[in-house]
Amino acid sequence: MPRNTVRGDSPLFVALDDEAPTYRDGLVLRVEFSSVTSPRPILLSGHNVQHLSLDLRSSGFSGELVVLVSDDIALRSEQRDALLTLFRAPDLIKLRLTVQAARLDRDINALPLPLEINALVSERALSEHVAKLGDAPLSYRRYIVRFADAAQVLWRQHFPCELFTNKSLRQVIDSYRTTHIVVEYPDLEVGQVKPMIFLGCDSEHRPSERASFYDLLMWRLDEMDKLFIYDYNRKVHQIHGSKPRPSVFDLIPGDLSGLSTYYPEYPRYQKNVLNDFVENVQNRILDNVKKVPTLRQDHLFNTMIARGFDREVQDRTVAFRMPKPEFVMHYRAFPSKAYYPGAGIDFRVDKEDLEAEDIAIPTEAALEVCRVYRMTLSARRHEIDVAAVYDGLVPASFDLRTRVWLELASDTQLRLPPYTLPRYPVAIEGRVVSEAGTLIEETYQFYPETLSQIPRYKVMMPVFGNQVITTPYNPNTLPGQFYFPLYKYERVLVDMFFDRAMICEMREWRATAQLPQDSQGDQLLLGKTPLNRTSVVHWYENNRPVFEIERLNQFDNQVVKIAEGNMLLQVGTPPLGVTSGTPIGRKMVLPLGMPAVPPLGSPPLPGGLTPASPSTPSTPSTPSTPSTPTTPTTPPGPVRP
Repeated sequence: MPRNTVRGDSPLFVALDDEAPTYRDGLVLRVEFSSVTSPRPILLSGHNVQHLSLDLRSSGFSGELVVLVSDDIALRSEQRDALLTLFRAPDLIKLRLTVQAARLDRDINALPLPLEINALVSERALSEHVAKLGDAPLSYRRYIVRFADAAQVLWRQHFPCELFTNKSLRQVIDSYRTTHIVVEYPDLEVGQVKPMIFLGCDSEHRPSERASFYDLLMWRLDEMDKLFIYDYNRKVHQIHGSKPRPSVFDLIPGDLSGLSTYYPEYPRYQKNVLNDFVENVQNRILDNVKKVPTLRQDHLFNTMIARGFDREVQDRTVAFRMPKPEFVMHYRAFPSKAYYPGAGIDFRVDKEDLEAEDIAIPTEAALEVCRVYRMTLSARRHEIDVAAVYDGLVPASFDLRTRVWLELASDTQLRLPPYTLPRYPVAIEGRVVSEAGTLIEETYQFYPETLSQIPRYKVMMPVFGNQVITTPYNPNTLPGQFYFPLYKYERVLVDMFFDRAMICEMREWRATAQLPQDSQGDQLLLGKTPLNRTSVVHWYENNRPVFEIERLNQFDNQVVKIAEGNMLLQVGTPPLGVTSGTPIGRKMVLPLGMPAVPPLGSPPLPGGLTPASPSTPSTPSTPSTPSTPTTPTTPPGPVRP
């Protein structure tokens, strides 16, 4: 279950955010648009900017920008407005934005370093207008862009349905990286190889279930209790197992308007983890000293492995955190020194300066260093200054609102962005694998797990390049007194989860098992091949029931047949053409276009499975993109009865 708590929708959270005052200040802005196919940027100054909003989080950023660009030759001229051609082309657009205060940094008596954002444009729009500049009309265009970090823009359009076997989550992420996305892995757990990783993203799901690869990755990191952090200085994403210690930033108290403390809602329930495996039912309690009696939240888990349940309880215990206080700072002037989420602020260093500005330090914030985890900025100009005569170094005046959210440095609460839960399972067809017996024998085989020795099926997934996964070896939909393991190359429907799979349905009759409809017969077919098998058949002749048990091994045949008024017991060689199956039936079981599984001891086939003993799982093939499965031929009708 997801453990991430998104507090951005809390009414009190929103109310504190809206208390930020509006102030007027000068900003020095520089805007660069460029196409990914052309490195030459189109430069705009701060006087072209009409509106700017930024939402900087520890996991990434998003924003909106509105600019005015003049074109006074003709309304539809492209001679001066170079941005028009770029906007009308379908190419991916890059945006480089720098923002800095117009005031001098009093510590160094110079302009501070700007806040710099490198983004990709996700949405864009434009409108054309005419303004009066004296007696002459001045034409201009109003451009609106939505932008975000490259991972959000690209991976939110990425909906892979792909299987990886014997790969790590790190390898999966790296396979989808582009030149715009750089990911680093300080945490080593994401590099651990897993038996299977299945990505079941579908863009045709309803919006509430339309999880992209970005959503799936955030969900999985949430499940693993990992952090997705964006380094604003180096412009890279990082996956951490714990939060890095923040570097203390020099705060300018004169820029602040106020400081508030936010106490999140505390859990008042008792957390229980239940194992419903009937041979080892357990109920573990995760104690909550602040609980209210009778309130509880239960988590169901099923495993026959004791250490698997212990690990789940441990993970849930670590994930069950009591929230700590958070703080929000409101500004009355744009920050004299730019900083990003992840920066540390020690209010104790500036205690006297804050008191001089009539700003009280919250009791909790005075105990330790605080970490910035979110910043929001909105800037708007009411003047329509579209004459492009500025070089970007002259400040423009804006009405601004700035909020900064902080947490205690010891707070371990995950700060992942909101995401859509992926929908599992995904049902996909496969073929059961058995390496026992010869190629044409419909044998069954189970493969004990390395550590637990619990038997499992192997299933080949043709749509994913014949990669092999494992599923539970159990009665499936049959009662326990029926021991009918799935045979070699049986076509099955597999429920695919992120890191496990389960056979949910058998999808074809065995070769020679079907009987003519006119006979209204039923048959139980046992054995390896049509010429080495035992069958139990019941059918009708002239509306009279007939029951037969037959054993056949090549030319050795025994039959017990009970019909109306007679009983036949036959031992010997079957008459020609009276066998209940022919070798042609084997063509139904071999999937066309798929490499066959070789017998034990034979050399591996190119692109096929590596032969292995029944107790040693074979090594699955490398992941590949889905291919078109071959449809098997229609089963031939049986020769008998």
